[in-house]
Parts: sequence; C-alpha cells; structure tokens
Amino acid sequence: MNASQGGISFGWCHLFVITDGWWLPISRLGMWIDSEFEGLVFVGASEGAVRLRVQVSRMAPYYRTALVMGEVGVGKREVARELHRLSLVDGDFVCCPAGELTDEMVDRARMGTLYLYGLEALGMEEQDGLMGRLERMDRMMRARETEVRLVCSADGELKGMVAAGRMRQYLCVRISGMEIRVPALRERMEDLSALVGMVRVSDGAMEKLRGHGWPGNLAELTEMLRVSARNGVLREEDVPEFTVVERAQTAILRLDEVMRQHVADVLERCSGNKLKASELLGISRSTLYRMLDGGLA
Repeated sequence: MNASQGGISFGWCHLFVITDGWWLPISRLGMWIDSEFEGLVFVGASEGAVRLRVQVSRMAPYYRTALVMGEVGVGKREVARELHRLSLVDGDFVCCPAGELTDEMVDRARMGTLYLYGLEALGMEEQDGLMGRLERMDRMMRARETEVRLVCSADGELKGMVAAGRMRQYLCVRISGMEIRVPALRERMEDLSALVGMVRVSDGAMEKLRGHGWPGNLAELTEMLRVSARNGVLREEDVPEFTVVERAQTAILRLDEVMRQHVADVLERCSGNKLKASELLGISRSTLYRMLDGGLA
C-alpha cells in the first residue's frame, strides 16, 4: 500500500494514511459522509495538500495565534481543529462566530483553543467590539488567570479588506499571528481520486467530477457524494449534470476575485489614497467606489 495515498477500513471507521505518522479518520455510518468532511482537507499528494500538512504539523506545538484563510467550503474549521489536536493542550476546542464572542466562550476555551470564524462578515462596529473582547482576554492571560490559543478564519484575504477600508488594521494585526492558506479544490484536482476514496467511482463519473469547477470546494464534493452515491458506488448517472451556465458562473466568480484583489493591491500601494489608486487603475473615482462596494461590473 502506498503510504501517501492508501486507506484501510475497520468497521464503521475508514482510515486514510497520507504520510508517515499521519492517520486521518473519516467517520461514517453506512453511506453517511460526515458533514464536516473530517480529515479530507489533509488527504492527497498534491503540492497544496503536502504543504498544508507540513505547515500545520510544524506550527501546532508553538503557535499562540493563527489565521486560517481560504474560500468557502475548503475545510478551514478542520484545519483549526487539527492545530488544536496537535498542540496537545489540555482544554477544549471551542467554536464561535466572530461576532458573537462572549467572556463565557473565552472561559470555556481556558487552556484550550478558541476558534473564531466569519471575520469577513463583520461590520466596523462589530470589529471594534471583537477587538475589545480580545483585549479583555489578553488581560486575563497576562494575569495568568487563563491561557487560550486563538485561531481565526476568514473567507478570503483580510489584508485586501484592510486596503479596501472594510477591515480595521489593528484587528487584522491582532489576529494574524501565523497564517495558513487552505487551497481550493480546483487547485488540487490531482487529489480528487483520493478525496472520493470512501466510495467506488466509475470512470464516467470521475470524468464528470474532474470537469467541474467546484466553487463550493470540499463541502460541495462531500454533500454531492452523500446525496448521490448509492450503496458505496458512484455511477455516471448518479452525478448531477454540471451545466455550462454553472461553469460560466464559476469562471466569472474567479474573475471577480482577481479584480477585487487587484484593486486591493493598488489601494495598498497607494496607502489607501483612492484618488491616486483610481488614476493608476485608469478609472474614475465613482467607478472605484462602486467596485469597492461589490459592484465590479
């Protein structure tokens, strides 16, 4: 068995061994595919998967603050959970939406890991409130009342949001610490065979899977398998038809992301000066404001 891709089953628990010393369980009962696609984010031999495994294993014993970034559905929560597991801390892994953090949540994460997600959705006032709660947490830690490892996640790049004026720079600095970028599924398509290894897939079905852009990433893949795979087998007729329109929409989304990042990069080079940025981009200030508000067309 190839240690980088092999798998072995024990009853209801299917285990992947993906590199020396890494055994990743994928929980399943019958053909239920776990909704959090446990461990799948680390499966595969692609450059992105290998880099992610190495980065997490090296960071886990030492980090105190980490920022996990990536598109929707790539498995950011699972990366945070693995950072917690490998850190060997005694406390719990506590998940909380970034806008709903309370002192009670911090207390529950005592000597463990506090995972805050959804940072990109916070408004400016919510960001100020979060910063205040994190400062209180820091004061508790300095007083040796508690020790909490902080992991935050965001859909996208926070530095670009800072440059665009949608994220407080001091908050971005506070939560960044060590950074991990989780690759999108389309960036690691060579891992697809290993990722669907919990079911038998026909050649026709695999061809369809490889032809899809997977805008929903691992979350979309596992939900498709849960719904479509019958008795552990995925046939061509079981795979939904990914239409030309869906593929076009995926391509347009990717172009929007490129445009937003380019605008954010220019703004950063101009130190946030929108007049200078609009001149460099060759557009009017009103067009720049419309793009920053999300209307890129």
